[in-house]
Amino acid sequence: MVTEVLGELPANLVGILAYKVGIRLDETYHDRVRRYDELVAATREHLKRRGQKEPFEKPTPALALPLISAAIDEDREELKDLWARLLASAMQPGRKNRVRQSFIATLKELDPLDALCLRAIGQGR
Repeated sequence: MVTEVLGELPANLVGILAYKVGIRLDETYHDRVRRYDELVAATREHLKRRGQKEPFEKPTPALALPLISAAIDEDREELKDLWARLLASAMQPGRKNRVRQSFIATLKELDPLDALCLRAIGQGR
């Protein structure tokens, strides 16, 4: 399970940015924890739809840490789904070796309209 791999990662990622821009730490912490829980739930659903059974394979920390760090800062629905799909791929035996750091960097640059275009292309529209 994702939480077993990452432990206190959401809590550890909060500090510096929140301090620098004057965001209240408790708000930032709770928002990130909520988004982390949503990410875990969406990732589990994607894995189950792909026929994976628990216990799910653990992603490599080199991918999991930057991926989850970026994903829990995203609150736009169209992009949250892409993060969950990417994490699910990183946890799927047949796909995990195909997930690259550049995918994380690319996804960080996308806007919601980009995600909608990718979905339409993927559905053959």
